[in-house]
Amino acid sequence: MEIKSLAVVPEYFDNVFDSLYSEWGDNNPNYWKEWIKTSMNEVTIPITFVVLNNKDYVGTFSLWNCDNLARQDLSPWVGGIVVDKKYRGQGIGLYIQHQIKKILFSMKIKKAYLFTELNNFYEKTGWTWTDDSFDEKDHKVKLYELEIKE
Repeated sequence: MEIKSLAVVPEYFDNVFDSLYSEWGDNNPNYWKEWIKTSMNEVTIPITFVVLNNKDYVGTFSLWNCDNLARQDLSPWVGGIVVDKKYRGQGIGLYIQHQIKKILFSMKIKKAYLFTELNNFYEKTGWTWTDDSFDEKDHKVKLYELEIKE
């Protein structure tokens, strides 16, 4: 498996859009297309990555300056983590988490954040629950932080 910046492999734009929109879209496709376009950088945040297996699209994740608008005091954010449905249950989510740590370390980022409604997933890879917050739809979410050591 390999991780590439979407800016390097823009032919996967539609795959990333379909993944993000099917998970979080709410009759707002232009919003998500613009979100993705503005994170098509190669080495700086905001940046979106694709996960590939022999050129097959497996999933996506991003590093953003802000993901939870209620917590603009925190940055950077890891978000948009989606494993394609046909690859779920194969440990890809954990693989992505390990790759995220390596990428953050290479960028010399010492701390990152994410929010989720999931229980007992991110703790497996070193994320620590820090607080509860609310997303843009007023859903209560769990706020996590990850300290990057190596």
